[in-house]
Amino acid sequence: MKIATVSESKAFEQKVSTLLGENFSYKSINPNDTIENALRRDNIDCVIFEIQYQVQLISSIIENLKQKFPVVPHVCITPNDIDFDVIRRFGVIGVERVLSLSRLAMLKRVINDLIIDNCSKVYRYEFGLKDEYPSKILNQTIYKIEEEYLNILNTSELAQYVEVTDSTLSREFKKYDLISPKRLLLYFKVSHALKLMRNQGLSMKEIIHLSGFTSEKRFYDFFAKLLPYSPGECRKLILVKGMNGFWCEVGKTILMTQ
Repeated sequence: MKIATVSESKAFEQKVSTLLGENFSYKSINPNDTIENALRRDNIDCVIFEIQYQVQLISSIIENLKQKFPVVPHVCITPNDIDFDVIRRFGVIGVERVLSLSRLAMLKRVINDLIIDNCSKVYRYEFGLKDEYPSKILNQTIYKIEEEYLNILNTSELAQYVEVTDSTLSREFKKYDLISPKRLLLYFKVSHALKLMRNQGLSMKEIIHLSGFTSEKRFYDFFAKLLPYSPGECRKLILVKGMNGFWCEVGKTILMTQ
């Protein structure tokens, strides 16, 4: 999970990374840099702002980001003596949580909760997959897909990871009445792309790239086989109805078609 820290202080960035630990990766951004570019390029899951009384600057930055990336959560860390009206102002423009320095110990729990609710990461439970199967090969493969689907190019990488042939891996999935590892990997990537469509600041080309597809043609070809709407039509539906409304319209069982 990727966290962007917006601060002019290296000490603050270090404190955040210490509190959150190694399960997160970090992108450091100066308030004067273009944060929007980082959100497009680096697939950020949450943005943490350090507030040092530059309220007007940070407020305008957040208002702009919220228009284009409405589902990327924002957390503002304020001094202990900051005025309550300032805190309320951040709430009005859409900041999910405001923490004072004295409550910084809560940061990890807050970030975890926000990312689970808002992030574009795809999890196995979304496809009805069990936490564990009797097959070690199956467990290792599904874990690998869930953790690294954005970076896995093909099923040969998966077979190599579990030290079997491609055909053996496919038979193992079939043995437990699961779709092929190739289709499952693609389902993870497409589901990730659908979640990214909630962010109006991303072009479709950027969404395809951030979802782990190396070819736009492959994305569109697979999308056409998988869903009854084009990517553009899906995006309009998601923006109007949200992800839950979208799946109610489309029927999520379509993802598990053999």
